[in-house]
Amino acid sequence: MAIPMRLRNLTWRVKEANTRVRENHERQRAIVHAQNRKQLQSERDGIRSHINHMAPGVRRVFLAARLEHIKTALKEKEAAA
Repeated sequence: MAIPMRLRNLTWRVKEANTRVRENHERQRAIVHAQNRKQLQSERDGIRSHINHMAPGVRRVFLAARLEHIKTALKEKEAAA
C-alpha cells in the first residue's frame, strides 16, 4: 500500500512548524523581557529623580527610613526561609 502524497513529508512539516513556533515564542519572550527591564529602569529613574529633588535633610531621613524598611523585610524573609 502506497503512502498518500500529502502524508509523506508530514514529519518534516511538523518539525518545520515547531521550529517557527519556537522562534516566535523566543522572540516574543525576549521582547517582553526587554520591555520589563525598560519599565523597571524607568520606575527607578523616576524614584531617583523624586529623591534627588528633596531637600538634603529630608532626603537623608527618607533614605535612612527606607534602608531600615529594607533591612527588616530582609530579616523577615530570612526568618521565614
